[in-house]
This record gives sequence, C-alpha cells and structure tokens, in this order.
Amino acid sequence: MCVEGVGRSQDILPYRVMYEPVPEGMHQGMHCPPHELNAMLDTYYALRGWSPEGIPTRRIDVPGPNRDRWATRVRHAASR
Repeated sequence: MCVEGVGRSQDILPYRVMYEPVPEGMHQGMHCPPHELNAMLDTYYALRGWSPEGIPTRRIDVPGPNRDRWATRVRHAASR
C-alpha cells in the first residue's frame, strides 16, 4: 500500500460492512465494526513487519525493471 502513498487512514472497509449488520442468511447480524478492523490491521501490519501506520519498516527486495522507481516511492511515502 505504501507504494501509492496509502496508509492506515485509507485502509478501511465500506460503511455498510462496518456499520450495517447483514440482514439475513448465513451471516445474519454480522458486520465488522471499526474496533475489530483496527485490531485486524494491527495484527496484519505486525506480521508484515510494517509500522502501526501501515508503512514498511524494512527494505523489501523488488526484482524487475521498476525496482528503483518502487524504492523511491517507498522512501517518499515513509518520510511523510
């Protein structure tokens, strides 16, 4: 996500998924409130080795022709 300058504040679910319980069917009554999403993001970011804001904290080796462009974008996003 950091490659495009996206961080935790943009890493959200649609309003309906977070606030409107499923009306019927197998998942009736289920939804993903913001506090549950935040707990899942904390776990995901930690497993990826990212900061709590969703920014990679270590260099990731990206092979291919866009390697230098990708590294520049990561550095730029991390400096925000």
